[in-house]
Amino acid sequence: MKRLLPVLFVFCLLGCDDGDLTVETLDFEDATAQRCGNLIYKLNGNEAMIIEIPFEAAFINNPTVGGPLIFTISAENRVVYRSYNGAVSQNNICDAIQPATPVVVEEWNAASGTIEISTTAVTTSNIDLPGGEIITGYRHNIVFRNITFIKPSGTQLYQTFVFGDYTTNVDSLPFLFDGTLEKCATSNLLFDFAGNDALTLNIDADLLVNAVTPIGAPRTGMITNTTNAFKYIAFESGALTPEYFCTDPTPATPLISEIWNGAEGITGVSGIVEVTTTTNGTGFLHEVRLKNVTLRKDNSEFLLAADFLFGQYITQ
Repeated sequence: MKRLLPVLFVFCLLGCDDGDLTVETLDFEDATAQRCGNLIYKLNGNEAMIIEIPFEAAFINNPTVGGPLIFTISAENRVVYRSYNGAVSQNNICDAIQPATPVVVEEWNAASGTIEISTTAVTTSNIDLPGGEIITGYRHNIVFRNITFIKPSGTQLYQTFVFGDYTTNVDSLPFLFDGTLEKCATSNLLFDFAGNDALTLNIDADLLVNAVTPIGAPRTGMITNTTNAFKYIAFESGALTPEYFCTDPTPATPLISEIWNGAEGITGVSGIVEVTTTTNGTGFLHEVRLKNVTLRKDNSEFLLAADFLFGQYITQ
């Protein structure tokens, strides 16, 4: 098991020679990070390592790019190590009135250094959409840099102390759409909605021609930020209606909680829009499929599916 060793230990330098110096080891590698309020902590037998930091500012569900988030240790961003005279539990950390036992026998408080937090998305395969992914959470890796603890017996410095991972869970986007597409009369916006969620595609008009496509030869286009722009929109609350999508300017309600945008396509590789047209009575049925589309929000992204049926639209 890898163990974290201090690179410098200053202990009663006056009156002590080199033979009196001791090296203390802290090992929380196998412990699981837990949370209560603004506290992130790990427990290991009789020991606890605790971080107190504004949670919403530190643990953002968005992958870090260009380097970690850095927080200077201060009265607001604290790191504390505690040793108890018995096995410590969550109650000893989180309860407003903490149990009388076990008792803290030693406490170290960080006086300087930084807390670095690097975030990545946690994804898994989407069994409902072959070839697709689901973001299930975000892994926040926490490292202390040049952290100096004030101890009852002196000070102790770690140049690098890996606290480890803390994972936040998120709900995956629900794809409960029935595939029956509607279109705005005054624009090329196709849309489908269910509950508080919607899919929209600002389709190229040339893909919705009232002419049967040859077998195996659909009309194709590429997703861009304008033509064939594809979005997943989640709303906070309120009833969605077709009028919402076709009103200009867009109504203020219901409120939008998040938007995932389709990444621009690469010819023959990704972000492909395919439309297959067949007859439908006296009209035409257009089946719209999306191939290898990636959805993005801020720094997060996931592959929707290898082949996603956006839906069907009927024209006369």
